[in-house]
Amino acid sequence: SGAVVDQLAIAAFELGPEIAAGVPALRALGSPHGELLLALKSGNFGGDRFFADALAVLA
Repeated sequence: SGAVVDQLAIAAFELGPEIAAGVPALRALGSPHGELLLALKSGNFGGDRFFADALAVLA
């Protein structure tokens, strides 16, 4: 996640609603790529429906 954030040159994030325990939706602030909504997580967070839940929150 850190390498992705570095490559996208994201300066800061605004925290959004929680997708899963410990995994908030994120809105990139100051990105040269325009508005980006992201979910950054390690492999041990979220259940079987994590990606469906993330899509519902980020859409």
